[in-house]
Amino acid sequence: MRLLPNIDVIGIALKDFTSFGGLVLYVIFGLVLYFAGYKEMVLRMFIGLMLMYLFISPLRLIFFTKRPVPEKHANLLEKIDAGSFPSMHATRTTFLAMQLSIFFKDVYLTVLFFLIVAIVCYSRIHLRRHHPRDIYVGVILGFLIHLIVNLYL
Repeated sequence: MRLLPNIDVIGIALKDFTSFGGLVLYVIFGLVLYFAGYKEMVLRMFIGLMLMYLFISPLRLIFFTKRPVPEKHANLLEKIDAGSFPSMHATRTTFLAMQLSIFFKDVYLTVLFFLIVAIVCYSRIHLRRHHPRDIYVGVILGFLIHLIVNLYL
């Protein structure tokens, strides 16, 4: 006899963890850094975020891919959000992990940051929000945007 019915405990935990790749925590983290006096880092985060939307929005329209659990859309903005390719969560977390790794210059923190990236990326697949290809391309985009921001700023 089971004490709990078929409950996806991992899915519940991952649903909370996936928010590490969300826009709200990205903005909150940026505000904390801003008020802590790290304005250059916040500028890099802001420019990186703008580049993410500049690249990902057209890609989602051109290569529109339904999510594993499709979402309905009635207009252009909803269609962009309903697209799964590439993953904005994977892009944001990869970009931020790269930025923070350079900022803190600590190997243990770098390992922690990329562990978070891996868990967020896995959560997006497990929660049926993305296909693996969406995640791979999102990680690559996060790395490329990090390079662009740091080469030109």
